[in-house]
Amino acid sequence: MLNASWFKKCFVNGSEKDFPKDAQNTSFIERFNLTLRQHVSYLARKTLGYCKNKKFFKHILWINLYNYNYIQFHKSLRVKVNESPKKFKKHYQHYTPAMKMGLTQTALTWRYLLTTPVPITH
Repeated sequence: MLNASWFKKCFVNGSEKDFPKDAQNTSFIERFNLTLRQHVSYLARKTLGYCKNKKFFKHILWINLYNYNYIQFHKSLRVKVNESPKKFKKHYQHYTPAMKMGLTQTALTWRYLLTTPVPITH
């Protein structure tokens, strides 16, 4: 079982425009926690899936966070681009959290993750 001291608290700085009206509540954090629990079996409650090694848990968590932030489009982040109700027209522009934050222009892929060179620091 993971020790509670392993997790660190950090403060996220931002301005008023970074947080939409009434967005500063715990329901968003709890929803994200539920999403992680559904995707990472080590975090599921009352199951036989448990992590014996902290290193493996850390790797699985980073893989799932990459998928959540860089690959998956989120319905809550989509922007309406077409007001006309015509069929076969693109109605929404879909975004990932990384696209909305300006980190990427498009959704990334698993191939990108696996083939991008990683700088070695000593």
